[in-house]
Amino acid sequence: MDPAVLQHVALLQNKKRKCEEAEEDIILLATSLSAVAAAQYFTMNFVKNPQHTSVLSGRAWMEELLTGHPKRMRDNMGISQAGFQYLEQLLTQNGGLKSARYIDSTERLGIFLYAVTSDLSMRKLAERFQRSTQTIHHAYHHVLKCLISKPIYTSKIKSATDTTPLHPKIEYSWQYSPYFNDCIGAVDGTHIPISPPHDKREPWRDRDGNLTQNVLAICNFDMEFTDLLCGWSGSTADSTLWIEGVRAGAVCIPQGKYVLGDAGFTNCDFILTPYRGVRYHLREWERSNARPKTPKELFNLRHAQLRNIIERIFGVLKERFKILTLPRFFKIDAQVKVVAALCVLHNILVNIREITEADLQEVVDQDEHQQEDGESLSQDQQEGTGTGYRIKKRERKRAGDKRDAIAKAMWEDYVQFHSRHRRPL
Repeated sequence: MDPAVLQHVALLQNKKRKCEEAEEDIILLATSLSAVAAAQYFTMNFVKNPQHTSVLSGRAWMEELLTGHPKRMRDNMGISQAGFQYLEQLLTQNGGLKSARYIDSTERLGIFLYAVTSDLSMRKLAERFQRSTQTIHHAYHHVLKCLISKPIYTSKIKSATDTTPLHPKIEYSWQYSPYFNDCIGAVDGTHIPISPPHDKREPWRDRDGNLTQNVLAICNFDMEFTDLLCGWSGSTADSTLWIEGVRAGAVCIPQGKYVLGDAGFTNCDFILTPYRGVRYHLREWERSNARPKTPKELFNLRHAQLRNIIERIFGVLKERFKILTLPRFFKIDAQVKVVAALCVLHNILVNIREITEADLQEVVDQDEHQQEDGESLSQDQQEGTGTGYRIKKRERKRAGDKRDAIAKAMWEDYVQFHSRHRRPL
């Protein structure tokens, strides 16, 4: 055979042998990588390194707070020890608060209170309570659901009725009585930060460009919320919220009564607003260091002093519950519900300031009876509420005449008072 052919055959055999060796190397490498991956998978899924191994578990921490110095409970949960126990019993008996397999109702309630009174994320809450983020999430939403359950909500957010008495703040004040004897509270809207999906953000922007939800609330002079309308976009005006609230039955004002609103609302039978173009805000009066010179100025000053209750309650709510100052990346529905839940919780906290240990022996069953929309209302009031509600021109004129009459009577008494005491106006 030709030597050149033999040499060529030898070269081919050599290349074949190298290819076979390369294939063996590739198979060996693939086998090694598979073994490494399998080992890593086994280590990550079957030989886990425990994360929450702190000696002070969430349950142990709650026991420390409940039995330790009273200030610790207030600083961390925003509630007293007796108040916490009362709230737990209330939600257990009437709101459906339950213990889970590995977490009891006490720790669940503690997780929720610590979450809403602090600005901590779910991961930091998980570290504090030595629980998984999933457990924290479930506990938070379980308590949230309990607070807005019908028995709890309807017993704590109560609209004013025809039998609502005149509040001592007005009755025993010469500045407010008899001018505001038909006033039952104040109304305003407040903006709460919200985090909507990226493709649905524009409708939620308020006039400052921030992503917020506008919440309409009415409060009485005991610093309690009586009516709520949550979940409207930040671009919605307060006056629009009022009309929609009345139409939806979320706002209920007895016939002949009214609430105080700022100039963002329309003066009508149910809302008494200040005069436009006249000094109004308390800071303006403080800076001017002057006395009222006209009936309109006097009316606006007294109106602002009395309506300030709604500003105070919003301030207390946001100061107490830090979660309302930072948006949470929950679903929109959950972000809306937490506002309503915290207003309910605020009313509960207001009412348990005087709770003693004896009160914890028995929680009175809550009265689930609530006036249905349209029932037991007079015919005149039915005509002014419901889905067809709107503020008509004659109603605005009637409300304007009432405001003028109040301002005139207030000014006459004011002048007489200063005349009797020989004081300059």
